[in-house]
Amino acid sequence: MAELGHTFEEVHLSKNDMEFNVCVIRIWEVSVKFNPNEIQSLKMVVQDHKGQRIHVGVGKGLVKKLKPRVREFQICKMTSPISFQKCL
Repeated sequence: MAELGHTFEEVHLSKNDMEFNVCVIRIWEVSVKFNPNEIQSLKMVVQDHKGQRIHVGVGKGLVKKLKPRVREFQICKMTSPISFQKCL
């Protein structure tokens, strides 16, 4: 059986090496205020295997790397600090 990873209940500020298997429920882009053609960040709602959801924000520095890899209703391995590694 596949390892399910941690749940959002187990998140603690002192732990930097946690892994979560999440489903991306919703993803959207946030534009720069005075330049709507430029993406400032990505926002997502992700759900763990117990059905708990959190809101995730990804800054401008990671948008180009993450945007082509993550889609809605996709299962991904997310690590803390936020990094999406394997997306199915």
